[in-house]
Amino acid sequence: MTAWRRLSDRNPLPRGAITVGIGLLLAGVCTYGFLAIAGHALTALRYSAFAGFWALLFVVAPGIFLPLEQELARAISARRARGDGGGPVVRRVVLIGVAFLVVLVVGALAGFGPIDSHLLGGDGVLMVALLLGLSAYCAEHIGRGTLSGNSRFRSYGILLGAEGVYRVVFCAALAIAHVASPGPYGLALVAGSFAAVITAVARERGLLASGTHSSNAEVTTALGSLLLASLATQFMFNGGTVVVQLLASPSEQHAAGTFLNGRVLAFVPLFLFQAVTAALLPRLSALHSRAALVEFQRTLLRLLMFVAVLGAVAIAGAFVLGPTVLRLVFGPNFSLSRQDLALLAASCTALMAAQALGQGLIARSSYRGVVGGWLAGVAVFFAVVFAVHPLLLRVELGLVVGGLAAAAVLAVLQPSLWRAHEAAPAT
Repeated sequence: MTAWRRLSDRNPLPRGAITVGIGLLLAGVCTYGFLAIAGHALTALRYSAFAGFWALLFVVAPGIFLPLEQELARAISARRARGDGGGPVVRRVVLIGVAFLVVLVVGALAGFGPIDSHLLGGDGVLMVALLLGLSAYCAEHIGRGTLSGNSRFRSYGILLGAEGVYRVVFCAALAIAHVASPGPYGLALVAGSFAAVITAVARERGLLASGTHSSNAEVTTALGSLLLASLATQFMFNGGTVVVQLLASPSEQHAAGTFLNGRVLAFVPLFLFQAVTAALLPRLSALHSRAALVEFQRTLLRLLMFVAVLGAVAIAGAFVLGPTVLRLVFGPNFSLSRQDLALLAASCTALMAAQALGQGLIARSSYRGVVGGWLAGVAVFFAVVFAVHPLLLRVELGLVVGGLAAAAVLAVLQPSLWRAHEAAPAT
């Protein structure tokens, strides 16, 4: 028992991460399944239109709604620590989320022409799927924040895993029916999200416990900064495919689909890392509120060591096995070099390190620092993209250097992290 406790104390993963990790692992496997099925069912050109939809949705929707999840989880966790119910703050965040959703839908409709022609390949059904996808992610992130803040990590993991399973089932049904246009596959993706939210949240009770009145200030004091940081973060993680689609020449119209598949394959570590960040913020916030600074810093530094080891394995695996696995999973029409896949894995490692450091600043309420770090990464990304050719290399290098720049800025903004760690007593 003593040995087990010692091992648990040295474990960099916060409590609840393993349960969520199982859901994320299933979601990751299902992501490959979904894209593999869609890639075989669609032509390379139509798949690239679907890739544009996929990337745009995953930049905008989490970029806008993930901060609501984070703030909701933090606020509920803080209320529970005080013995106060989280129901009022959940209802407050729902109102804010719906307001954001209305703005996004109106903006998307206003920009229908350019979005449809430049990113979605002229497929109007993909535009419908995009609008529905924004609605789905609004509901999903609010649901996830409610579950996380209440420490319902079992249901959180079920939501993540069920989403992937539903998507694969719906996608497979389309492929069996020989559907060869990208729009229905976009609808299948979104339908999986709606179904998963219902599955996970409907099984829970007591999520809306009565409590004191909640004002906007409880969840919006730093929301502007979090939104900027979140959009920049999601762009760095998912926006490469959008950039490839926009910069592709007429002879490179298939490149976005190939890049998306390579990016998904090389970003395998991200599915494991997301399990950590889902449970990390409430724990770090609690440690900071108790002034447990040594444990706060230990947790974050161990997490960075975990990222370094995970990234090294991923880069080596991408270089050695990546091209073969890519062709096996997605088909012979999608191929990338060892260099391409190793660079994508390196970018994943840099971005995970930056995200871990950003979580430390968020827990300290240093939101402006998070914004500065990720905006620096975006600026460096575009500087590299404009300076380097050809198409895929410029985006890959942009992600690597941009991720390193973001991590460097976020690390510099936390000098006490390193000093306190050196002075911490041995255990």
